Amino acid sequence: MMIGLVGVLVLVVTGYFWYEQFVASHPKEPPHPATVSKPPPPAPATPVPAPAEAGAAAEANQAAQLPPAPKKHPPPAALDPSLQFRTFVDHLKVAVRIGPPTRLIVNDLSYRPGDVIDPKLGVVFVGVDTETNELIFQDPTGAVVRRLF
Repeated sequence: MMIGLVGVLVLVVTGYFWYEQFVASHPKEPPHPATVSKPPPPAPATPVPAPAEAGAAAEANQAAQLPPAPKKHPPPAALDPSLQFRTFVDHLKVAVRIGPPTRLIVNDLSYRPGDVIDPKLGVVFVGVDTETNELIFQDPTGAVVRRLF
């Protein structure tokens, strides 16, 4: 009887630690950053032209209301990944399932592209490059690490 109670206690404690390590520490959905959009600029006030001047004034208004050309920003320079991020990716033991739903399996947990693999480092599984046989990971700073599989 006593051995049975000790066995049950060991199973409960082991299950709790397994749950904390593998289930509770890995969120099901990756956190999505809030997107904030800027409100459109207010339209400039234009005076109402008299009926005789309406034709010429309408053409002048159309020319004046053309939106300015969008400014082209140069693409951001590629960031160097941190040593901690690179080491984390290098030491992953992974299996890859390539198909319509691409999957990355790490420690018996399945991840899809866009899922957060390590919440502490913020490592995100970006996807698989099937031409070069590489896994692609990204950290919160935007640095990217590619790893052969």
